[in-house]
Amino acid sequence: MNEVVKTDPGTARPNGYLKQLDTVRAVAVAMVIATHWEPRATTFWFNGGFGVKLFFVLSGFLITGILLDARNKAEQSGLQRTAVIKNFYARRFLRIFPLFYATLVLTFLLGVPAVREFIWWLVAYLGNVILALRGAWLSGIAHFWSLAVEEQFYLIWPVLMLFTPRRLLFPLIASAIVFAQLFRLILFLEGINDVTVGVLPFASLDTLGLGAMLALLWQDRGGKANKTALAVLGAASLAGCVGFFALHIASWLRGVPAYCSYIMTVTDALTAFGAVWLTARGWRGPLGWAMNWPPLVYLGKVSYGLYILHPFMPEIVVRVFHLLRVPSVAPLGPLFVFGLNVTALIAVCSLSWHFFEKKINNLKRFFPYVSPVALQPCDAAAPALAAQVSPPAS
Repeated sequence: MNEVVKTDPGTARPNGYLKQLDTVRAVAVAMVIATHWEPRATTFWFNGGFGVKLFFVLSGFLITGILLDARNKAEQSGLQRTAVIKNFYARRFLRIFPLFYATLVLTFLLGVPAVREFIWWLVAYLGNVILALRGAWLSGIAHFWSLAVEEQFYLIWPVLMLFTPRRLLFPLIASAIVFAQLFRLILFLEGINDVTVGVLPFASLDTLGLGAMLALLWQDRGGKANKTALAVLGAASLAGCVGFFALHIASWLRGVPAYCSYIMTVTDALTAFGAVWLTARGWRGPLGWAMNWPPLVYLGKVSYGLYILHPFMPEIVVRVFHLLRVPSVAPLGPLFVFGLNVTALIAVCSLSWHFFEKKINNLKRFFPYVSPVALQPCDAAAPALAAQVSPPAS
């Protein structure tokens, strides 16, 4: 296992473990599950779309932090950065692929229609592409789009973060953020279907890029330029949060013009960025206690399984009851059924984590980004961010 260094919440760094970020994952996945299982229980700020944006900002922050930290260590030790990339992909493979492909095999065998129809698209991590081509959400596999975006992001981002000259990293990330806005704006003006636009990787470069920008600036928060950039981002995030609530409340009360849907994508991204930034700094007081509450932190650790498996769990519960010849629980009310599904999902994901995912994840110790042996003694204990990372999308 990579060394995990506990940090004071008020001085947390992107190369140190902060369990409050696991709580952000737990909240984000709860938004997604609530939207899919009981959309009437969601609001404009507690919904799956915003939950995925939280995942993307968090992923951009953590992944970029890992890569920049590994780049620093490689340069100190004289290690080839190509070795860092190989180990990055090996570690991502160990964390992401086993549960994903095990889920595809299971749902294919169970006869989930959309999985069977589009299995090769899903195997190739092109679930978002098939949704874009259809221009609609496909029941049972719609949530795989964000995992596909993450994988497509991983194809190019490590190369950019490790080999781009340092002076160009800031403009590169800023360009990615701006490009996402222009991409969505052009397709919006062309009248392209919202699903088609939203699931393509280019449309998510602003949330992923905002997280990456935070990681870059966090590397040297003491620098004057970085302080200025963080201040500007903080002001933009605050403005985005105000716009977020104003636009969504207006939409809820009496509706807003169509162009406001595009503006909402911007305010949503800035609000998600602000939430991740404040959490990375560390919450204190009653909110800090809640963010460090062990059950929430634990749910964040198993959030990958919760995200992947949740669309299938209600049907699996029904099938299990049928096999056990237990009468339907539907007459007991929707709240009871919801609670039963949540309990079953957490139980299955906990078993998956402890007896399947974690055992495979532990193999990452054979693929350190930079071997401690290659580092100078003063750097050998430098904390690794890798233990904090998992996609939703980690």
